[in-house]
Amino acid sequence: SNLENTEIFMDGEDFRFYSKPYYLRLHLPGEVEETDAAGGQYIADTASFSVRCPKRVKGQHFEGLEMLTQLLTPKGATEIKSKIEDLSNADGNSDDKQENADSD
Repeated sequence: SNLENTEIFMDGEDFRFYSKPYYLRLHLPGEVEETDAAGGQYIADTASFSVRCPKRVKGQHFEGLEMLTQLLTPKGATEIKSKIEDLSNADGNSDDKQENADSD
């Protein structure tokens, strides 16, 4: 990891960490803000980063921080919806009618 190119972004429920080749984006259960109290450090002994993200509402409990899958999943609709449409009848003609017209 290159310390010079390490980037940390925090705003609202969005937290992002980038240090090539690592990228982490978390969707937090509460809001954080980048203030003077925010910061981070690299701990060489354990080859890890320690990051401080101040909560927007001090003392607020962030539910589910141990649920990594939930933190990685964007908020909002998570269902996969079919984007496939059958357009063969969109103009009121079926393929059979069109083929009959072509053969005349």
